[in-house]
Amino acid sequence: MHPLIATLLIAGVANCVQGDPRNHHGDHHGKKHHGGQHHHKLHSSSAHDDLFSLMHESGITQKYWGPAWFYMSDPVNSTIMVKSGDSSELVPASSHLLFMYIKGHNSGGRWGRYPDDEVLSYNAGGSLKIHLIWPDGTRHEEHILGNTQKNHHAQYTVILPANVYHAIELISGKFVLLTGLMSPAIDFSRYEEPTEDAMVAKFPQWESMIRRLHVIRADDKPLDVPAASAHDHAGHQGHDHHDAHQHDEHEGSGAHAHQDAHHGGGASHHDHP
Repeated sequence: MHPLIATLLIAGVANCVQGDPRNHHGDHHGKKHHGGQHHHKLHSSSAHDDLFSLMHESGITQKYWGPAWFYMSDPVNSTIMVKSGDSSELVPASSHLLFMYIKGHNSGGRWGRYPDDEVLSYNAGGSLKIHLIWPDGTRHEEHILGNTQKNHHAQYTVILPANVYHAIELISGKFVLLTGLMSPAIDFSRYEEPTEDAMVAKFPQWESMIRRLHVIRADDKPLDVPAASAHDHAGHQGHDHHDAHQHDEHEGSGAHAHQDAHHGGGASHHDHP
């Protein structure tokens, strides 16, 4: 199931995660501070901790839709109400949410379609390949959602047209964070997921691609995401211990200058490309 994502996200989260998020253990105290190194990178016990921090900052949690799990924030709906189509019912004019694809945990999304346009906007991480098949079978397109500075084939925004079948695969990086926007507000009950055989029968010319993407998540495992409060508390405890250790190590030999260099100089909390 795919999200629908808005074009707004705090700029500081870009490329915060480094390394393999499947690595649950890291050497936190064995690494010393060096001038010019990044605050967040220095204090992270592992790349997995960075991933959890990014998820917590973005409001992303593990959610289930049927038997499948996804990593997304709660939708934020517009306060303006409108009528959708021929219906007399008033619904929010738009909604947006954040969604994350994670290697080994949510490696892509199999075929589906929605009756309204979905606007997908890149925020951070690697790249996604988005496949589109038009209902009449005359058109198949591929788009790369990612950082255009690192991939000249990429786009920062991709539109999933209404009623067009789409599937998504993570093709580079350990994760991709994106935002989705839909107008009117998202209604998950309107999302359609055809079966593999139905897709092949409808589009036999793309059978191989359809079958491959239908099982894109076959080897994925749920990610054990700690609660934000517990994770942040543990992280702060580790930071306090680490800071004390560094202070003892440098006391009497420029410790104050070291702390000023580490926390000053305009260093940001996240490492940007």
